[in-house]
Amino acid sequence: AACYLGGGSRYSNQISAGATGGFVVITILLLVAPRGESAKGTIEAEIAGYDSTITHRALMTVSMVLAVIVAGGGMVAFHLAPTVYAKPVDFQADIASLEKQRRL
Repeated sequence: AACYLGGGSRYSNQISAGATGGFVVITILLLVAPRGESAKGTIEAEIAGYDSTITHRALMTVSMVLAVIVAGGGMVAFHLAPTVYAKPVDFQADIASLEKQRRL
């Protein structure tokens, strides 16, 4: 959302870099953060239990990784894409058309 809203501003590159950096930091935190201690000591007890947060963590991690990849790809694509400028004005054609109108 920050990249979309700041797309037309003069700071769009900084906003995109900041959003990508934020996604990278959150992704690293999700991958490095401890998952908590398990009180179960035997394999049977671990198999019988189910971590109800694994699905949420996996979905969050996958969505963050995809967001980082898309944001990085977007930055690379827009950085490598040629800059589009306005069409140059043809002054000779404009002057010729004005002189033609004056003669009529």
